[in-house]
Amino acid sequence: MQVWSRFTQTGPFEPGSPWLLRFFDQIKCYPVEADELLDLRADLAAGRLDLATEPGEFSLGEYQHFLDENAVEIDAFRAQQAVAFAGERDAWAAAGEFDPRPELIAEPAFGQADVPLGATAIEAPFVGNVWRVEVAEGDIVTAGQALASMEAMKMETVLTAPRAGTVLRVLVSSGTQVSPGTTLVVLAPEEAA
Repeated sequence: MQVWSRFTQTGPFEPGSPWLLRFFDQIKCYPVEADELLDLRADLAAGRLDLATEPGEFSLGEYQHFLDENAVEIDAFRAQQAVAFAGERDAWAAAGEFDPRPELIAEPAFGQADVPLGATAIEAPFVGNVWRVEVAEGDIVTAGQALASMEAMKMETVLTAPRAGTVLRVLVSSGTQVSPGTTLVVLAPEEAA
């Protein structure tokens, strides 16, 4: 089942949250036929699927006991998994997947913005998508206030104001794909506001 929805949160997704799961959620799986799985996925995407959820308890002691009782099988699985992962990495290396490809290294999507003296450019720290822009030009912000959120590899990173100031420019919008170093927001110091 889909556990991440960057743009649309419907059905079991909590409003404003792109991920379906929360800390300590436990997932129970059951077999379904291929057609049923397609129907479930379509219902989830359309917001019609009502997932069965129930409160539960997690016991660290019971979990540790389970690990201890199944240590031999777990170790065997992990060894088999490590061999499979190593084989996959070797296949990627043989296919040239790890070779440098300078032609694919893109410049920041919006280049380097002109940053006035004393202003600060808030830049993308990695390749990803802008998930949410929290400010608009002219907004007065405080140190630590969220300016924008980025998403990559289904992980959200919040970019915050390093100090108080005024938002001079917002150069991206939700859904913009950015490269490392792309200027997202230009922040003027408080005294310049």
